[in-house]
Amino acid sequence: MKNMCLTLGIVFVTFFSFDSQAMSSANEQYLAKGIQAAGNEVVGVITEVLRILWLPVGVVECTLGAPIGFWDRGLKNIAVGITAPFKAVGHALSIPFKLIGVI
Repeated sequence: MKNMCLTLGIVFVTFFSFDSQAMSSANEQYLAKGIQAAGNEVVGVITEVLRILWLPVGVVECTLGAPIGFWDRGLKNIAVGITAPFKAVGHALSIPFKLIGVI
């Protein structure tokens, strides 16, 4: 019981000894940085979800456009469309870590 009271006393003294205005300003800075980083990841998710649409475009270019020279471009678009869902999941999983500033 004595150790618990001593620990709580140290926590309260430490917590209330800081200037609350300066602490609030520092917290707002970290919060703003976290929200900005998470917002960038949300934009990354949206971008990768839209890149999934390159898969059918690439298939059409490889099949119908092969005689007129769209084979290479079609393969590149297929590759972009196939990798996009995995990148979108990566962006989505990193959002919470960006919010708390781990990554």
